[in-house]
Amino acid sequence: MESLRLMHVFPDLHGGGTEDVILKLSDYIYGHTNAVIGICATAEGGLRKSDFEELNIEIFDIPHFQNKKKLGQNLLKIKKSLSLFKPDIVHTHSLYSLILVYLARKISRLNFRIVHTGHGGPQENYDELAKKYFWMADAYVTISKYSYDYLSSASKKEHVHLIYNGTTEPPLNEVVQLKQNYDTLKLAFVGRVVRQKGLSVLIDAVHLLSLKGYKVSLDVVGDGELLESLKKKVDEKKLTDSVHFLGFLKQPWSKITDCPVVVVPSLWEPGGLVAIEAILRDHTVVASSTGGLKDRIKSGSNGYLFDVEDAEGLANQLMNIFDNDAYIHLTHEEKKAYIFKEDSGPSYLQLYDELLKS
Repeated sequence: MESLRLMHVFPDLHGGGTEDVILKLSDYIYGHTNAVIGICATAEGGLRKSDFEELNIEIFDIPHFQNKKKLGQNLLKIKKSLSLFKPDIVHTHSLYSLILVYLARKISRLNFRIVHTGHGGPQENYDELAKKYFWMADAYVTISKYSYDYLSSASKKEHVHLIYNGTTEPPLNEVVQLKQNYDTLKLAFVGRVVRQKGLSVLIDAVHLLSLKGYKVSLDVVGDGELLESLKKKVDEKKLTDSVHFLGFLKQPWSKITDCPVVVVPSLWEPGGLVAIEAILRDHTVVASSTGGLKDRIKSGSNGYLFDVEDAEGLANQLMNIFDNDAYIHLTHEEKKAYIFKEDSGPSYLQLYDELLKS
């Protein structure tokens, strides 16, 4: 593939894993083909807008993208953006985006192929919803084997693809320097503060550990709709000295290098990019056994698993790590499996190439 006009369509430029994947993919595509890349999203006020601008990605602002009541207005704006950009491939990253792009192609008669990645999100039943709409994409990408098996059973195998999320090799200032015999159980949480991410379960586990006499320090990196209610919960459980809310940070990992353990307590999680990023930075990952997390985390090998919403089970895993100095460190060769340029990037580029040739 010598050249490519690629447009990503997704709701907004907040600080989630979807935006990270799009940025990493764009950087990879720029390095391997003569590409022009654009995005359609609600851009103004977006936390990650400057990151896209730095990569010279053309931004088409859709001001009310998330407002389903403005479907007609959003459809016309996306149609206009597509007509101006003239993409070869449109890559959608939410089911609403997929529906709008599919309709825009129908009414505009533009000739482009549609790729959709099922990142999941706030809906616990994302795969069930996707089953109703995934035929609108010329290629549907899943990021966990569970999702792949579920959706490929209802489609032709060549229509559904499994491409795991990958990430980039971290700078040295983001890598944990493990110590011997920690006197405090130092933990970190990185992610959106929403129900899906299960932070409430982690706070319950910290409370259980404090009742058992453990000295615990939890750094919470992220923002979201449950932030204030969880701060109140921390106050009620008298954990204000143990739980520290750092807010959203564009570069969170350099701020938590003194936390050897990263907890990913999601209630559901199609991909689990935070877990992969933590592994590469030598954090010991403790994750809930769900979706993409149980796909990528092998308990005792590259991290530890606990049952979803099981605060006591999580507390027991954390005690085991602390009491037995059971921190996990992978070799450089073992970490290659999680690097975007080694797997995810080439897989997407191959998929784009196959679609354009078909």
